[in-house]
Amino acid sequence: MLTPLLSDNRLIERITNGNAKAFDELVKRYEKRLYYFCFHLLQNRENAEDIVQHTFLKFWQNPDAFDTNQKTLFSTWIYQVAKNKCTDHFRKNNRMLLGEDNDLAENIEKTHTATEKSQPDIHYEQQEQYKILQKAINTLEEDARTIVILFHLQNKSQEEVAQIMQMNKRMVEGHLYRARAKMKLFLQEDL
Repeated sequence: MLTPLLSDNRLIERITNGNAKAFDELVKRYEKRLYYFCFHLLQNRENAEDIVQHTFLKFWQNPDAFDTNQKTLFSTWIYQVAKNKCTDHFRKNNRMLLGEDNDLAENIEKTHTATEKSQPDIHYEQQEQYKILQKAINTLEEDARTIVILFHLQNKSQEEVAQIMQMNKRMVEGHLYRARAKMKLFLQEDL
């Protein structure tokens, strides 16, 4: 029986030795967070699920791809892999990293069904706020959009965002500053 206290690196060592239970534990730790990250980038539930599944499949097939001796955390590495898979998905489909507005309401509906049933007024208000926020995020260029999602919606530190985005912290700070300014302008015009 694996305890939740095992570090990611210990689990990865076990996965490298073929331990499927260790892999299941690692998936449980990151699956939901990666799904929401991919969903915010892709704005499509099925595509986000596919990307997360492929991300973990890639790791299961080659756990040595993550070097436990490097300074990068596994969480940072797995986000980087998922981000790259999202980018690849859009390159294959000749689209920018931006969802289709007509899919947004349907995807929000599927994601927030439980809230709607228990508190319909709150759900409607949250849904409207989310739509407005997502439109503001969609005005940003790909890197800025991904940085905003990682920092504000995934609660990653600027250092983690810099590692995931493979850029220095000052660049992340600059993207955040400009993204906030652009979103603020958009929200002022929209409201």
